[in-house]
Amino acid sequence: MSGKRLFVWIILMVVMVMGFWLLRDRAKKQVAYNDISASELQAALENGDEYQVIDIRDAASYNRGHIAGAINVPMDSLRDRIDAIGRDKKVVLVCYSGHTSRMAAEFLVSRGYDNIWNMIGGMAAWRGPLSTQ
Repeated sequence: MSGKRLFVWIILMVVMVMGFWLLRDRAKKQVAYNDISASELQAALENGDEYQVIDIRDAASYNRGHIAGAINVPMDSLRDRIDAIGRDKKVVLVCYSGHTSRMAAEFLVSRGYDNIWNMIGGMAAWRGPLSTQ
């Protein structure tokens, strides 16, 4: 191998190794959200586990019935009301079917939240008591 080819080969190897390290570190920093079923959440709440339940449905849907203690932060105002969501306990996001709350979970994770839970199936799967207060 000539000196020039060897130099190019070494540079390529260094670039590849650096790229690997950068991607590996980036992957470590991205914390995924967790999923929780409606029945698991109901059991956890009944056992006194501390969750901050955030209902991201619109106000009218929330007012028709929500999980007791849930805070209404509609999806369309999530960006503006992000400070209403604590970082000191597990945050469970709830919508009607689980799809919009999954998007909200991804948004919060991208903003540095690391204890986020998405309720699978949303309120359509909830069989526990509802509050209208």
